[in-house]
Amino acid sequence: MWFGWPSSPAVESGIIDWYASTILEEERAICARINAAALSDVVFGPTGFFLSKQAWRASLNGVVTAPFPVFWGVTEAV
Repeated sequence: MWFGWPSSPAVESGIIDWYASTILEEERAICARINAAALSDVVFGPTGFFLSKQAWRASLNGVVTAPFPVFWGVTEAV
């Protein structure tokens, strides 16, 4: 495959097995297989840059600058 949607039969069958599983230990083993197959077949390669916009009102303290909203430690200024 050169262009288009990535294809990995091992990853696809692992996902189907994971959905069908009802035992936690079995799910963990399947996830390990999916991860190994995904790293072997390289079905995802992040490219580019993503910036998420956030707005916080001025009456809040403890707002942490992060690439995603972080709510712990945020308090209302008194």
